[in-house]
Amino acid sequence: MPHADLMPMLVAVTLSDDGADAEQLEIATGRLARELNDVDDVQANRARAVPAPPGARGTGLEIAALVVALADSRALAAVVTTVQRWLRGHSSRKISLKIDSDELTIEGVKSNEADELIRAWLSRHRVPPVDA
Repeated sequence: MPHADLMPMLVAVTLSDDGADAEQLEIATGRLARELNDVDDVQANRARAVPAPPGARGTGLEIAALVVALADSRALAAVVTTVQRWLRGHSSRKISLKIDSDELTIEGVKSNEADELIRAWLSRHRVPPVDA
């Protein structure tokens, strides 16, 4: 039986890569969607690729999006872990996770500050602590 504080949720996942063209980003988005769909209680579906907004800096910036449905907030930590693993080695990639108006951006470079921001974001969404 689900815990009373745990509710189904939707997460908007936005991917960008200033070093990729539309085709490369489409392939990368498909790979991330497959990895997320391997996580228990998670269903990731593609939204659509859109060009960068007018005036955006850099060439070749493309944005793609997924809509990720979670059975409850416990799956959110697994989604973040999957995204972090997927970003490793790709410093030009950036992923934003958004629940309602609360957005977390994770970049390919890991830092202690980023880890703290991730913990705080997960806490705001009532993610139970993960046993070490």
